[in-house]
Amino acid sequence: VNETATSLNERATPLGYVFNLHWANVGFCSVVGNKYNIFKHEVRTWVSTDVSWKVPIDKNEEPTCVRGACRDITYDKDNRKEHPPSPDYYSVPLWDFTVEFDGSKVAGCCDVALNVGFYLNPHTGQGVIDHEGLQGFSGLCHITGKSKFGQSCYEILNRPPQAWFSFEDCVQTSTPATITSVPYYS
Repeated sequence: VNETATSLNERATPLGYVFNLHWANVGFCSVVGNKYNIFKHEVRTWVSTDVSWKVPIDKNEEPTCVRGACRDITYDKDNRKEHPPSPDYYSVPLWDFTVEFDGSKVAGCCDVALNVGFYLNPHTGQGVIDHEGLQGFSGLCHITGKSKFGQSCYEILNRPPQAWFSFEDCVQTSTPATITSVPYYS
């Protein structure tokens, strides 16, 4: 009888929570291929993402993606915040590579991602958006290869002196992210 009570008691305490996260953003970015030239490409970006992350109470374990585009949404542990709203919250910065963009001429020469951050509490299932983090679209362009239209990336990007460059010159808007959660026991 004591064995049953112990196992029931252990199952009554969750090991953490699975957080269901949703965000939707649209943006407009300017891409300058050569800093010595004012020629710019304009890129319209958009994303709507539903994903679930398992966040354990044990801080030695990392959050893991369990549902959604897990291969294309990465946990950026190097950019975790050291001081969350309270000690029970876990900083979960994510990079969403499911972003779509019209690309203008740069499609195939640039990739765009969205950085979004959350504070998730694996003890209570509560979560808040990290408004102070670097949330927004950014891109990475490379001069090797060809665009989706068969043109040289080097030529399209106006012969930049570097092999690759990033851009963050994006204006964006978004709907409020939503966070729901359910406990998990094993």
